[in-house]
Amino acid sequence: MFATDTPGGYYRRSETPGTQQWTKAAMDDKTQRNLKTRVNRAAGQVAGVGRMIDEDKYCVDILHQISAAHSALDSLGVAQLSAHLESSVLGQRTETAHESAKSMSREQLLAEVRSVLVNFLK
Repeated sequence: MFATDTPGGYYRRSETPGTQQWTKAAMDDKTQRNLKTRVNRAAGQVAGVGRMIDEDKYCVDILHQISAAHSALDSLGVAQLSAHLESSVLGQRTETAHESAKSMSREQLLAEVRSVLVNFLK
């Protein structure tokens, strides 16, 4: 068996030459760290809202903190959507395809992206 590194933290595994199977090794370390940092930032912002309410802070200051939490979640969503587009949409049927990506037609992929965007942008 041998492995060859590919973009996005994926590898190609083959039991014997000529029988190649693409599988996902793990989420790219850089992408995973980026997403985890964004999750932690958003969690910190939300925890800050809770502390401010407990401390009976000025309403406008709490609203600013809520806005910061919302922005942090939006940034997380954009980063996750970008990773999805790269691995599961553009990577469809390629070496960078995510192992959980469904095999879909172009129309189905477009419908999925459209649905995700509609929900994300609400």
